[in-house]
Amino acid sequence: MKTMVITGGASGLGRALATKAAEQGWNIAIADINDEAGEAAAQEIAQKGVKSLYHHCDISQRSDFEKLLTAVLNQFGRVDVLVNNAGVASAGFLSETTEAEWERLLQLNVMSCVRGSHVFLPELVKSGKTADNPVAIVNVASLAALMLAPGMMSYNVAKASVLAFSESLRGEVDHQNIHVVAACPGFFKTNLVSSMDGVNQQLKDRIESWMQRSDFTAEDVASDILEAVEKRRFLVLCDGPSKKLNRIKRWFPEYFYRIKMKRASRMFKVSEDGS
Repeated sequence: MKTMVITGGASGLGRALATKAAEQGWNIAIADINDEAGEAAAQEIAQKGVKSLYHHCDISQRSDFEKLLTAVLNQFGRVDVLVNNAGVASAGFLSETTEAEWERLLQLNVMSCVRGSHVFLPELVKSGKTADNPVAIVNVASLAALMLAPGMMSYNVAKASVLAFSESLRGEVDHQNIHVVAACPGFFKTNLVSSMDGVNQQLKDRIESWMQRSDFTAEDVASDILEAVEKRRFLVLCDGPSKKLNRIKRWFPEYFYRIKMKRASRMFKVSEDGS
């Protein structure tokens, strides 16, 4: 039976993706550092009639990915899809950021995708030679990778790097029957704000309010990702406004820039004066 490995699978988008994939008949391996939530998620998934596994995995450590791969092969015997979902968020202007923040964002958002893909690729190649079902690497980036709004400097660069890595990898592994998906969701209901260290609380509150007001959910994003894997689509833009903004940026870049700056001025007026 086909097997999917999901980092950050204990909560948020990762858990939603694990649940929906299990409902479609995928065996699921959840990797996370939250052991209690990870175990609970694996037990819940097992009740859907598929096999499940939880494995503790610190995505900043290559050795943890290697142990994860060993555990997955011991349990399931194969890997068909790797989802590099785990990551962290941040916000702030360049002048406000620290080198430590940059290192954290790049390590946990970009290098985690590199590590996971590098470790799992040989087994994905094996699956790609024989599988009728989709074999893929999914990297979860963000709409921030395309919009590049001011005040989100380190996060923008990290997620844009994930997108660039994904597009480069796609060209390298296509001939091995491995598809690559880059998911770039906009605001949806998730717990991402909790991973923002050193961010102005008023700004965090505003971002959280945007997420909670969104009509789009983690389950919606998960459905779009699974469809992209099945239909071999590369870029996942989950909602209508995101798709519209991306088209405007491509076709009318100066007009898009003015829209972006107008929205940014509203956001940072709130973060500065609390109004």
